[in-house]
Amino acid sequence: MTTSPRFAGKRALVTGATRGLGRTIAEWLAREGAGVFISGRNQEDIDRALGELEQHGSMMSGAPADLADVAQVRQLAATALATGPFDILVNNAGFSNPQPFLNVTDGDWEAEMNVNARAPFVLGQLIGAAMIEAGIKGRIVNISTVGAYAAHPRQMVYDMAKAAIIAMTRNMAFELGPHGITVNCVAPGAVPDRPGFDMANYEATNFGNPLNLVGTADDIANAVCFFCDDASKWVTGQTLLVDGGLIGHIREN
Repeated sequence: MTTSPRFAGKRALVTGATRGLGRTIAEWLAREGAGVFISGRNQEDIDRALGELEQHGSMMSGAPADLADVAQVRQLAATALATGPFDILVNNAGFSNPQPFLNVTDGDWEAEMNVNARAPFVLGQLIGAAMIEAGIKGRIVNISTVGAYAAHPRQMVYDMAKAAIIAMTRNMAFELGPHGITVNCVAPGAVPDRPGFDMANYEATNFGNPLNLVGTADDIANAVCFFCDDASKWVTGQTLLVDGGLIGHIREN
């Protein structure tokens, strides 16, 4: 007996998908049969990522956008929706500019809040409305961070924005639920998801998790795909910490 890939015939929009977690999430969705539309900051990175993803045989496309610019967020949605409505939206793109709280400027605040909170809000509105119009019982997955629960040094604005994502997830789930759309959130711990990742620092700060294991981008993508799957059809408004249990316990010296 053979089974079809679990996302066969589905279409997914994944932001920030040219590298790191977004790239891995897009690959997992593509491997499971979804046609994937990706976004990134520039066309060259998008073309490279599309070339890598096309080996999975699904229909792939993408468009560049600077998500700090709300007009570009709206244009991204329009460009993506011109190809048809989506069954899945993964608000993955994130941006952090680490610095002391007292040094944060108005421009720093606006850029981080726009990318990390406002862009997911706007895309949730536009892609969600298209799901409703098309009668799609879709899946929206937002990406937060463990920093919404425990402070990252020098990253107050990032952590604030990602904490807002958790509240946004609950409220979106309440409003979109009557249309059959689920909205959930994944809050990752630090994972070695890109070239040049500081593994020595990661091991020093993260190996206190109860499992004493290094998490991977695949661990995060697996959680995202659970929320996109029909297996989670009665789960909405939830945030899943995927951090090896790091935040949930106090380490003794």
